[in-house]
Amino acid sequence: MTNLRLIFIALTLILSGSAFGALDRVEEILELELSDVRLPAHEVDRVVISQCEECGSLALNVSAATEYRIGGFEAEKVSLQELRAAIRKTRRKSELLVYVGYAPGTNVVTRIVVSSGAK
Repeated sequence: MTNLRLIFIALTLILSGSAFGALDRVEEILELELSDVRLPAHEVDRVVISQCEECGSLALNVSAATEYRIGGFEAEKVSLQELRAAIRKTRRKSELLVYVGYAPGTNVVTRIVVSSGAK
């Protein structure tokens, strides 16, 4: 009986491990300084990210489904125009951090969050 129980536990652990291995990443998030990002001008556009001098830039597509937030990931959604206006009004732009979430493989931006990096 004890051997049967051990075999059952071992099989359960093995099968649960393979289930976790099948998980896919649904979103990658980049943390950037505002100076490294060119935000989209329109609802359907691109956000361009300067990665490094040798690497060039990365262009990701935004769509009507892209979410914009000011202050953090849990903040209420705002429009792209409201996000851009809030950035224009900020005096210390060097303290702003921009988080760009995108779907790997498609390079479609899921969300853009602007937050103060000040401590």
